[in-house]
Amino acid sequence: MPRTGGWRTVALVVVATLSGSLAAQDDAPETRIASPRHGLTGNTQPGEDVEGGPLTEAEVNAVDPTFRHWVELIRTGRADKRIMRLYWYYRSRLAPFDRPVPEGWRARGIAVLRDAGRSRAASAAFELGRRERLATVESDVLGRLRGDAPAAGRTEIAGGIAARGVWVPIGPYDIAGRTTGLDRPAGEPDTLYAAVADGGVWRTRDAGQTWERLSDFEQTLSGGAILLDPTDPATIYFGTGEGNLAIDNYPGIGVLKSTDAGLTWSASNHFSSSVRRLAMHASEPSRIWAAGDDGCYVSTDAGATFSVVSAPGLPLALEMIWREILTEA
Repeated sequence: MPRTGGWRTVALVVVATLSGSLAAQDDAPETRIASPRHGLTGNTQPGEDVEGGPLTEAEVNAVDPTFRHWVELIRTGRADKRIMRLYWYYRSRLAPFDRPVPEGWRARGIAVLRDAGRSRAASAAFELGRRERLATVESDVLGRLRGDAPAAGRTEIAGGIAARGVWVPIGPYDIAGRTTGLDRPAGEPDTLYAAVADGGVWRTRDAGQTWERLSDFEQTLSGGAILLDPTDPATIYFGTGEGNLAIDNYPGIGVLKSTDAGLTWSASNHFSSSVRRLAMHASEPSRIWAAGDDGCYVSTDAGATFSVVSAPGLPLALEMIWREILTEA
């Protein structure tokens, strides 16, 4: 079974209460607002505080307009799980919320990954910063355990970690992921392609003994479906964006297509943030169907573009209803 993302993941555990006096500490009250976060579990009642505590003034007044809109939905109890997932994903990346999401961030990130020199430099800088932050946190925690007085005006441990506890690594361990799609080329019983929830496309040629990654440098690794062209096994369609409504689903960008067995990929139009299933017409390989956010989509140009199929009786996904609600809001 392929591992999510193909990387070794460091498992973390939280060290809970350091001491009675430490548990009594909290962030400065002037940085908080009264409204709690709602909707994390999908059924939180207005006024009930949930994981994360009250929102900060910085979040409410965030420069990025989309993030600010999500925060407003959370404040007023109108955020569903999808909004909460987006909020938590961007929250750590936008803090301290004084700038918007950079234009073209996906393409710029991919450019770094594909440039070996820049990729190594970025990884080295990240690791250096991580070690410095960890050393500061460890020093702070040890000092607090000894009873040392915190620095004047300090209410948080370094790196924005709440003073009530810190995260420490106990790994590395493998973290299990989800396989969202499988397909096998005809006449090759030992070959199998897999779409992984947030790990992209994988392939085995030895009946599952070993796996190789095929899409690590594409714009997204979030996977919902995979389809092989039965007339040409080198042609692969990867439906991006997991549609299982789990708390850690990430949006996709449509369908990625490869005509060289996964060496290179091209993207369709961004017609849906999730693709749950893909199917091909039995006698017309250029006609592809996709199950997406707003129902059924079809491509008549071999996956280059998709458009929604409008027909009586076709069900619509919940995302369309929520989109209408958010538009009205």
